[in-house]
Amino acid sequence: MVKNILFVAFSLFLTQSIIGQTYIGAHFNAGLAGAFVKATAPYNSLNQAQHDDSLKEGSNTIFAPAFGIHLSKRLKRYDEIYVGLRYQVYGWGSKRFNLQFNDSIHRDIGKIQALQTPGDVQYRYRFYNISIPIYYMKSLRFNEMPMGMSLALYGGGAINLLLSQKATAVTIGFTAFGKQDFDLPTDIYDML
Repeated sequence: MVKNILFVAFSLFLTQSIIGQTYIGAHFNAGLAGAFVKATAPYNSLNQAQHDDSLKEGSNTIFAPAFGIHLSKRLKRYDEIYVGLRYQVYGWGSKRFNLQFNDSIHRDIGKIQALQTPGDVQYRYRFYNISIPIYYMKSLRFNEMPMGMSLALYGGGAINLLLSQKATAVTIGFTAFGKQDFDLPTDIYDML
């Protein structure tokens, strides 16, 4: 499903020019965005215990891509409204180093049961969302401002819908229970 959404969004992006298109008095635009994110406190005290194995070393930075389209419509000379549709991947990752015999890999996987060289575990938590942002913008003009300049104030919000979530653990340098990749149950992970 994610591959299909990516294909549709990429197709929309290719069909729209960078400047956008204007139809029926509204301006349509497609765009790609992304951010490097690092979770600083994505858990509260109520669910800390369910993540404890994968959080001992803290989180690391991941790339969170987003793409979407938006429509802007001028209401009055200095008033404009923006409505969009965006697909966004959120999440975080963490890594534990030098796990040895009898260390816990994760509470849903178990402990290392064999004597072997120390290894690492990379955890990834991903949340796939559809977002509908709605913003209202008001432009202010002052006589003292240079020609072509204005001050704009805007506000709004977004409705977010969680499409799916995925939590994984990958062992690096060792295998556990005959494999290296593990899918963790996602029903207990809250998107906070």
